[in-house]
Amino acid sequence: DMIVDVRPSTGGGPATGNTLVDDRAIRVEQLIRVAREQQILGDFAKAADAYVKALELGASPASTNQRLAQCYTKLGKKANAIKAYEQAIASFEKMDQNDVRVQTQLDACRAELKQLRGN
Repeated sequence: DMIVDVRPSTGGGPATGNTLVDDRAIRVEQLIRVAREQQILGDFAKAADAYVKALELGASPASTNQRLAQCYTKLGKKANAIKAYEQAIASFEKMDQNDVRVQTQLDACRAELKQLRGN
């Protein structure tokens, strides 16, 4: 009789490229979830912090910057909000302009940016 002992790896071996990517994607998802929850609760500082961390880990720059800009607006950080909206707009412009959702979000960002700039 042969006994095979199978145990989960503790990560001591060579790292596969996918594991890091998967871990990062999971972390981004968690940060976005936390950010949304904090935004709903009205803690815009915590939400903004989570969005920034998510962006650093590779979150979608379009929608994440849009939400970050909304938080900065609520916090009265106008310059930060403008920068985040500009980054969101640049990212949305690289997406499919025939997609109604993309166009809707792009239009919303442009309107918010225009309002922040006061023109």
